[in-house]
Amino acid sequence: MMRIDWIQCALRHALKRSGAGQAETDPSETYSKYGNFMSKQRKWNPEKGELAMIEGILEGSPDAVGVAVIRLDCGCRKMAAVDQNGDPASKIIMYRDQAEAICEKCKEDQGNVLRVTEQFIAWTDPEPPDEDKKRILAKVLGVVDQPIH
Repeated sequence: MMRIDWIQCALRHALKRSGAGQAETDPSETYSKYGNFMSKQRKWNPEKGELAMIEGILEGSPDAVGVAVIRLDCGCRKMAAVDQNGDPASKIIMYRDQAEAICEKCKEDQGNVLRVTEQFIAWTDPEPPDEDKKRILAKVLGVVDQPIH
């Protein structure tokens, strides 16, 4: 629980510094209070390059109910499978599309939470019940007040 509190505090501080979360051009889209750092609430879909990674992670993680995807401001991504309890079902994988290795910044700070631009869980089919998804999102990403898709 302490880990989630620290992440939420860091995200709120970074949002405040960056000015994110203030009025946008489209007032119907708002920023989540704690989750999806600097990203608008919407249903997140994996990008084309992420799909292959997600499929590979799920193939090697039979207990997984989804893959946590964390996009960083440098273009690198962190991914890991999660099980029905919200525990890791794979190792954390860092990668960058169209590159042989992750960037120098990520090599130095392992993808610091302050550089997160978007985060979501790509659920398996069939998806877990909404109550389970909320619990897993809270445990894995620290997302508390986000609609479930």
